[in-house]
Amino acid sequence: MDEKILDIYAEPGTKVKFLNKNGYEIERSNAAQHLNTDDIYTVSNIDIGNFNSLVELEEFKGKYFNTVMFMEIEK
Repeated sequence: MDEKILDIYAEPGTKVKFLNKNGYEIERSNAAQHLNTDDIYTVSNIDIGNFNSLVELEEFKGKYFNTVMFMEIEK
């Protein structure tokens, strides 16, 4: 499977894998408090910003993570 960083226009329900790489160290550290490397999660919402985009996951409502830390899982 080719690595495909999460598309910021991905639809809710898209499956993603947490890579625990890319983004800033503080973002990875905060994400690792909730997420396990290589585990699969489900996109709930993506907030597209001017400098970065954040993904909310179904499994962690109310928490947002930098989209570059995720790989989109091909169907």
